[in-house]
Amino acid sequence: MRIWIKRIFAGLMLLTFLSVTTGFVIGYFYGDNVKAYIIGQLNKQLNTKIVVDPHNIQFSVLKNFPLASVEFKQVLTLDADPSNGKDTLFSAGVISLQFNLMDIFHKNYKIRVLSISDLVMKLEIDSDGKDNFHFWKTTGDTASGNFAFALEKINLRKISVFYTNKQKKLTCNFSIPKGGLSGRFTDEAYDLKTDLGINFTQVKSDEQVYIREKSAELKAEFSVNSKTRTYSIRKGAFKLAGLHFDLGGLVNYTDAVPVLDLQLKGREIDIRSVLSILPKVYKDKINDYSSEGNFHFDASIKGSYSSLELPVVKANFGIDKATIRNEKYGLELKSVKLKGEFTNLENSKLVIDEFSGKLNDGAINGSFGFRNFNNPEINLKMNADIDLGELQTLLKIDSIETIRGRASVDIVFKGRIPRNKEIRRIAEEDFKNASASGNLDLKDVRFRLKNSKHSYDSINGSFLFDNSDIIVNDFRGVVEGSDFSLKGLFRNILPWLFINKEDLSIEAKLKCRKLDLNELLVDEGKSTRRDTVYELRLPEHLHLDLNSSISTLHFKHFEAENLRGHVVLNDKRMIADPISFNTMDGKISGVGMIDGTKGKALVISCTASLNKVNITKLFSQLDNFGQATLTDKNLRGFLTAEIAYTSVWNSRLEPDLNKVNATGNIKIEKGELMNFAPLKAFSKFINVKELEDIRFETLENQIEIKNRTIFLPKMDLKNSALNLTCSGNHKFDNTIDYHIRLLMRELLAKKAGSAKKENDEFGKVEDDGQSKTLFISMTGTVDNPVFHYDKKGMFQKIKEDIKKEKHNLKEMLNEEFGWFKKDSTLGKNVLNAESKTHEKIKIKWDEGGKEQKKEDTDF
Repeated sequence: MRIWIKRIFAGLMLLTFLSVTTGFVIGYFYGDNVKAYIIGQLNKQLNTKIVVDPHNIQFSVLKNFPLASVEFKQVLTLDADPSNGKDTLFSAGVISLQFNLMDIFHKNYKIRVLSISDLVMKLEIDSDGKDNFHFWKTTGDTASGNFAFALEKINLRKISVFYTNKQKKLTCNFSIPKGGLSGRFTDEAYDLKTDLGINFTQVKSDEQVYIREKSAELKAEFSVNSKTRTYSIRKGAFKLAGLHFDLGGLVNYTDAVPVLDLQLKGREIDIRSVLSILPKVYKDKINDYSSEGNFHFDASIKGSYSSLELPVVKANFGIDKATIRNEKYGLELKSVKLKGEFTNLENSKLVIDEFSGKLNDGAINGSFGFRNFNNPEINLKMNADIDLGELQTLLKIDSIETIRGRASVDIVFKGRIPRNKEIRRIAEEDFKNASASGNLDLKDVRFRLKNSKHSYDSINGSFLFDNSDIIVNDFRGVVEGSDFSLKGLFRNILPWLFINKEDLSIEAKLKCRKLDLNELLVDEGKSTRRDTVYELRLPEHLHLDLNSSISTLHFKHFEAENLRGHVVLNDKRMIADPISFNTMDGKISGVGMIDGTKGKALVISCTASLNKVNITKLFSQLDNFGQATLTDKNLRGFLTAEIAYTSVWNSRLEPDLNKVNATGNIKIEKGELMNFAPLKAFSKFINVKELEDIRFETLENQIEIKNRTIFLPKMDLKNSALNLTCSGNHKFDNTIDYHIRLLMRELLAKKAGSAKKENDEFGKVEDDGQSKTLFISMTGTVDNPVFHYDKKGMFQKIKEDIKKEKHNLKEMLNEEFGWFKKDSTLGKNVLNAESKTHEKIKIKWDEGGKEQKKEDTDF
């Protein structure tokens, strides 16, 4: 036995020696010829330039024995598209062409095996559909019949591929650590076996990354017919990140465009593996989730695949007995069941035939259909009774910071909606024809939105869906201390939410115990509670008919109680007609309008009746009407007035003082004017200090405001200090022009009454019935008034007296002789006026015990 072993071993040694010797001999005598011949034949078939150092081309008989080989090392191949310049198509560490040893002697080379290692390939299709990798000639000058590829096997090791399709905005980068393909590739019909390991670095379409850093395996057996260019998958298996799919079907290249008829079926798929292959943009949102359960998937791909058309994809999928868990909070959605289908036919659709799940003591179930992704049509049925806090914990909706409470919903919806805010391809008729029915009930809901200062508490409501309308049976809640109760009808709300220039019509009744606009209208992020910034913009496509009842209202410093009003908003015009409320110890009623049709400007107008309003509170709560001359510190009394007002404001509720117009008939009762600058200055001029603080029982007048000026017609001011008759105007820049009349006897009496004891012998000035009138003009500014005797006022008084005398004379002649019967001015009660004459008056009074003489002065 040992002898036979020695003989066999010796034979093998001899055979090895002879083989090595033969290899060296063949290599020495035939090597250069073989290399030159093969290189020459390759150059005839290549459509591009290959760069390789001649020293890196090796011929070997022994390395791949029993096959001989020509091996190229450090190979560089340029781009097959000459328009791209000298870009690299691929570089390889080693490319080995292997053939039978006897081919050398027959000079008929058939390449049986191709081995490639350390390959980096950059494949590209430009925006016109032209590629850079067709480097093998198909016509023209090709290799002779003594050289051909009769491949039976392809060995791959350390292959990296970078593929870019600019036309389809597709990028695919992957590597093959090790793999191979085997079959008689040159036969008309042959069996092909593949065994490839693939590491996907990235698969991206547009800007969406679908696969990143995932491993895959492909093992398949094909039946190939090179004549008909058909590839049939007899048996195939594909694995991706733990997902197992069975492959089957046919690929046909007969018409130069691949026609697919493939089947893909998932087996032993768990939800964890499915979630693991989601794109990063979605996966990042579910990092806190885990899941258990079974997932099934069965898909078919049929049709042509080209730049102009895509095959039809149909898929059935489902989840059974699954649990989705939020690991961070330990919350579970149990008994999850889902069954659906997808197709990308002309009207693509995603249909969830049924879905259901349980969340603690809540449950959700329903169905969902999504058709035509470019012009989406939704078909939704949902029934749920669920805790909103638990749902938010599970879903983590970005726009919600916190939420509590419960919701019960039973809804059916069918209609078209836009895919996103930028897409408005839906015909208005389609959306208006959408149907919705069902109800929504909210109970004790409390929530706060992110980046919002407002909290919403005690939200309860009952809503009915009627196609595009929502009927609000009861909607109550509290927002930052302001409560509300709303009932009514919201017409056309769904089209208004999703379609530009659609109108929303609201008919409702609103009740509030407390409404604090200082909190509700604050412009978030721009102001604090003490420095409130308001923005008022009237929406263009909102029609409102609101009957409101508000117990208390706060806006800036303004406070009102028992507010009742009917508010109508239409075409950016808001009208309150009528509106009434108690405020400032009195009552205000009237009609008002805010017109927002003038761009950013708001035209505000109103007619109002004020009944015994505390004038001090009026000035205080309305910020003294934006001026500092006459303020709440100067006034007391109760105001009754009829006012008509128009002005222009901006959206921040700041008035344009150049466009303020107002007229008003005012009556002030139990009034007091304290430390009013013009009267203080006048008191110093005539030395009657009581004018600095005067009281009056009643003051009536008509006031007009226009051109930044307050106009005061003549009025009698009967007061505790000194009875006056005054008129004039007061500009917003505090420029004044007042005309004042007072009886000389009153002035002298006031001075005598306040004179020192040493003047008592003169006694008080008595009214002799023939007192003269003193005319004084006050001009300049409030801070620097200028006084002078008012000749213009005097002549005006003379004209008035003459007119009165003429009237008295007509009355007397009418009574005695019946004259002037057609004069409509007769018959009226007219005061008998004393005849005034223009004369010189000398005034002499004693001030501070000293006699001061006034020169004769014209009045």
